[in-house]
Amino acid sequence: MSISGINANQNVGNWKPNPQSKNTDMKIQALERDLQKLNTEKQKAVQRKDQEQAKKIEKRIQEIEKQIRELQRKKADNADSLSANEQTKEKEKIPSSDGMYIDELV
Repeated sequence: MSISGINANQNVGNWKPNPQSKNTDMKIQALERDLQKLNTEKQKAVQRKDQEQAKKIEKRIQEIEKQIRELQRKKADNADSLSANEQTKEKEKIPSSDGMYIDELV
């Protein structure tokens, strides 16, 4: 049964996923998994009283944490950029006499 005047898919054609954001999310998740593994290895090294190995692992942990922070910052910057672009597009639209919106010619 369909209800006239309501189109659930009205904005679906305008929405496009950001493949860069998805790729960034996947990288962050992979780094977080590596981080968990390294934390486990570090705990084992500490239990074995292998201070040298624990220090090496800690250094690698810090590198991965830095990479994660950088990826999260880039993701946030991209989201801000996309939001700003959407706001600009909305400002460029002006209503026509019939209530529909058209793009403003510049």
